[in-house]
Amino acid sequence: MSEERIVEQKKDIYKTSRVLYVLEAALEYFISLLVTGAYLAKITSAIGMSDTITGILTSFVSLGFGFQIFAIFLANKRPVKCWVTLLHCLNQLVFALIYFVPLFSIPHEVKIILFIIFLLAGHILNNVVNSPKINWFMSLVEDKRRGAFTANKEMVSLIGGMIFSFLMGSIIDRMESTGNINGAFIVCGCSIFILMLLHSFTLIFSKEKPAEDKEKISSLQLLKELTGDKNLF
Repeated sequence: MSEERIVEQKKDIYKTSRVLYVLEAALEYFISLLVTGAYLAKITSAIGMSDTITGILTSFVSLGFGFQIFAIFLANKRPVKCWVTLLHCLNQLVFALIYFVPLFSIPHEVKIILFIIFLLAGHILNNVVNSPKINWFMSLVEDKRRGAFTANKEMVSLIGGMIFSFLMGSIIDRMESTGNINGAFIVCGCSIFILMLLHSFTLIFSKEKPAEDKEKISSLQLLKELTGDKNLF
């Protein structure tokens, strides 16, 4: 191997981290599939939640991106790897707990309250860490390669998600047909927990570029500039 090639390989110390980012995105997508759509409808049906409340929650979750504004108060906490990993782990753990709510021996009203708290907390935390995490990983990709990299990453998530949905749907339908809906909930909850562990490993073993030496802007100043941006509104 030529000396030039060796030097080039030494320079690209983030190659493994980019591969882990592709896996991280796919695992996160698998988890998101289990807390939306038909899967979520089975839980709301099991705990007796009305269609009205379900509709309100769905609309609220759709606006969850608005909670990314809270990431401003964490913007100066560099490196981001530590707190992004912890908050992501917490958010996915809360999603896993959603599937155990129907199994709790507690009053009907308490089940609904717990379900709402777990669902909203999971989505709020996810939106808070989403932007810093994307900035972290995309900084490892060269500008001219980001389009192709993102396209490949999304294709892996999409194809993997189709296979995952088919397998999980088949398992749940089979268990539900035998009257074992609680068993189906346990399978989904445990699946999210396992995916959470794998997802956490992709974050833990990924590298983060050192923060650049530049003047730090206070969170309040960042918030003031953001709210004063007419184009944003």
